[in-house]
Amino acid sequence: MKKIVSLLLVVAMTALVLTGCGSVGKKSMGNILYSSGAAVKTGQNGSIKTAEVSNDAYIVMVTDPEGTPVEGAFVQMCSDMQCMMQKTDATGCAVFKQDPGKYTVHILKAAGYVVPKEEFAVPQQYGVMNIVLEKSK
Repeated sequence: MKKIVSLLLVVAMTALVLTGCGSVGKKSMGNILYSSGAAVKTGQNGSIKTAEVSNDAYIVMVTDPEGTPVEGAFVQMCSDMQCMMQKTDATGCAVFKQDPGKYTVHILKAAGYVVPKEEFAVPQQYGVMNIVLEKSK
C-alpha cells in the first residue's frame, strides 16, 4: 500500500511540474513541491496556470494527486512564537503575509481527504509550497 501511495505521489508531482507548476527554484520535498518563482492558479477550464508570487507572502497550495485544488482545507503556519491559520480558497491556496523566517506548515483539516500528521519545513524565501493530499476512502 505504501508503495502505491508513493508511486501516486511521484506521478502527481511530475504532472504538476510538467503542467507549469512554477518555474524558478523548484525543490522536491517528499509529498510537497516548493517553487520560489511562481504560484499555481487553476484556469477556467481546469488547466493549471502560472502567476507571479508577491515578494511578501508565503503561499501554501493544497491539491489532490490529480492536481485538483482542495478548497476549504485549514492550513496552519507556525514560527517559534506564534501560529497563523488560513483556509484554502477555490484555487487551493492559503496566503500567509509574514516576515521572512523559519516556519513550519501542517494541514489541520480537509474534508474528504486524509490529513498528514507531519509538519513541513517552509523554505525561508518567499514562494509557493504545494502539499498533496490523498482522498479519504
